[in-house]
Amino acid sequence: MVELRNLRKLHAAARARVVTLERENKALKLRVAELEHENRERRDEVADVRYQLEELKTTLFGKKRTAHETMLPDEDDEDEERPPKTPRTPDSYHRPIPKDEEVTKTVYHRFPRDKDGNIRLRTYYVEDIPLDIKKMVEKHVVEQWHDKARRMWVSRDPLPATTVTLGDNVRVLVATLVAVQRLSYEQVRTLLSTLFHITVSDGEIAKICTCEAIRLKPTEQALLDAIRTEESHHLDESRYDVKGESRYAWSMTGGESGDTAYVLGCSRGKGIAEELRGDSTGVLVSDDYGAYRTLANHHQLCYAHLVRKFRDLAGHDGFTDTQKEDVRATYREIKAIYRTVVAACSGPDPQTHHGALTKRFHAVSTIRTNDPKPIVRLKKTLRKNIEQYLTCLRFPSIALTNNIAERSLRHVVLKRKNSFGCKSDHGAAVLGTLLSALLSLHRKDPTTYFERYLALRRV
Repeated sequence: MVELRNLRKLHAAARARVVTLERENKALKLRVAELEHENRERRDEVADVRYQLEELKTTLFGKKRTAHETMLPDEDDEDEERPPKTPRTPDSYHRPIPKDEEVTKTVYHRFPRDKDGNIRLRTYYVEDIPLDIKKMVEKHVVEQWHDKARRMWVSRDPLPATTVTLGDNVRVLVATLVAVQRLSYEQVRTLLSTLFHITVSDGEIAKICTCEAIRLKPTEQALLDAIRTEESHHLDESRYDVKGESRYAWSMTGGESGDTAYVLGCSRGKGIAEELRGDSTGVLVSDDYGAYRTLANHHQLCYAHLVRKFRDLAGHDGFTDTQKEDVRATYREIKAIYRTVVAACSGPDPQTHHGALTKRFHAVSTIRTNDPKPIVRLKKTLRKNIEQYLTCLRFPSIALTNNIAERSLRHVVLKRKNSFGCKSDHGAAVLGTLLSALLSLHRKDPTTYFERYLALRRV
């Protein structure tokens, strides 16, 4: 009986302890799952913060990559689109022989006539430039007649406001140095003083640029109208400081002509893009900046930006090994899709590939549970813009990247770094007009640039 009583009592106590332990175990399991979830969120946040930190470092200090660092460990770059190398001949390493009309002087080196034997002629050329170039000074003597009725002296031709003025060639050169060669005012003054012994002030340079911009304003408007009529055009923007404040420079480049219209010293708002585009019905090629989303009926997003973003994430060190493998697989698939789109646009009927490419885009933009936050954001944006990446199937002659607009803005970025922006809104508007007219003129044929510029001023 004692054993039965002890067994019943001990069994009940043990059973109660088992129930308590099971309850505690269940609570601990829930707590472990909660902590694992929090830990996973913290790891994702840390990876996201590390990624943003790397982006900030790249923005502030830049990032120079070697060829080894640029190539991922498992990346095959043999099928990247690159222009074929032209084989060089031994003569290509020497300076080209000048044309006969370029020869300004011929010097003969002769033997005395009493030499016996055969004589042959060898020719070589010496290309040189004059260092001490004297400026041309024209003195104008103007007769004036005294008009007694109006009590003033009058002349047949109007007199300039000052006694000494600068000629057209100087004005053309100053505008070219500022806009095309990206020189600062100080560098322009130094060059004119060193080569031509002409002294100019910053005020005179600014006035010359303003007068030239007024002359070239019709040319700029005609250029902008021509770009708007093309089948496609490219838009892009970059920072350009005005009065020490952070502003933006915009460019619109024709997809066929390559001509570019610039607007400097503006905000980054959508209104600037709308003014540049005007009433154009062409295809807009740009990056995925929000201001471009509803700007055109037909919008082609840049594949170079897409591939570059996934490539940078594929080489990021803030992810785990499993995440790195997934990101690299996604990057390889994006590259494969881009090559397929290029092949489809060069084929007979590109739109037949629309369905298959859409499925591949949906598959590659599917979010996985292991994806880090930067990849999740990028995949969401990609899935939302799939149709904009396939606009090229309807217009196969347009460019798939926005590289032409980025190259046109590179000139403005180098100008900003050299001149530190503009001091006024008026100066930014003047520089925009000069860049639009003169850069397009210079890019067409640099050898006849000055001749065509002077002819344009006479119109």
